[in-house]
Amino acid sequence: MPRRGRRSRRSVSSGPCAQPLLSSLLIINRPPPPPGSLQHYNSGQALQKRYASNDSAPTDIAGLSWPAVSLTETVVLADASEGQVIVDSAQAFMQGFFPPNKDAVMTLADGSTVQAPFGGWVYVPVETVEADESFIFEAYTECPAFTRRTKAVYQTPDFLALAEQAKPFLDSLKPIVGGRDTSLASMWNTFDYMNVNYIHNASFYESVDIETMRHARALANDHEHRVFSDSDLGNLGNIAGAALLPTIIVRPAVALG
Repeated sequence: MPRRGRRSRRSVSSGPCAQPLLSSLLIINRPPPPPGSLQHYNSGQALQKRYASNDSAPTDIAGLSWPAVSLTETVVLADASEGQVIVDSAQAFMQGFFPPNKDAVMTLADGSTVQAPFGGWVYVPVETVEADESFIFEAYTECPAFTRRTKAVYQTPDFLALAEQAKPFLDSLKPIVGGRDTSLASMWNTFDYMNVNYIHNASFYESVDIETMRHARALANDHEHRVFSDSDLGNLGNIAGAALLPTIIVRPAVALG
């Protein structure tokens, strides 16, 4: 999942990253950087090839209009809780899914033809969803039951064993992340911090080898899998998907009548 939001700066005066490190604090109302926009655009292209190939492939979405967009078929929702960056990311994704339509041309009464701007740009509205109006994007926030469930995950024998096994590696990360918490329970945030700096901070990139990044990513992925999944579909570990799926399944059906 592409990282949402942008970062503020946190000064580090010593260690391998003498220049400011980028923190993972979210600051809203700024567009995503070019790498993020491109990642969303490429994702849109990849999903278009799979679900709107127009060649009657088994994965094609039945009845979906493409390349021209039908606003009765396509509903785009974006989490507004972190500002404009999410809306811009959604628009970049839809640009990849609905690329410029070269057939967007109109012949006028005098016989002249006019093409839509940017080679037939396709305008796809993005509807924002505020966190205080709907829980569909972040059902787990401000949820005491989910907090209790997460704390219980941290006390399971498997999690404690992995934390103990990974402790030497986690402790070795402290000097390169400015003394931040590197416990396994915080690995999702630690890796995000490392990943942003590995992309944007030349000093950090030169000082951290790729195997360290891969190991950190694996531990972060393990953490997220434990917290946001469960073999029991009714368990709170599946709350994120359970909150979002009805909108994906029901709303398009309503829009299509």
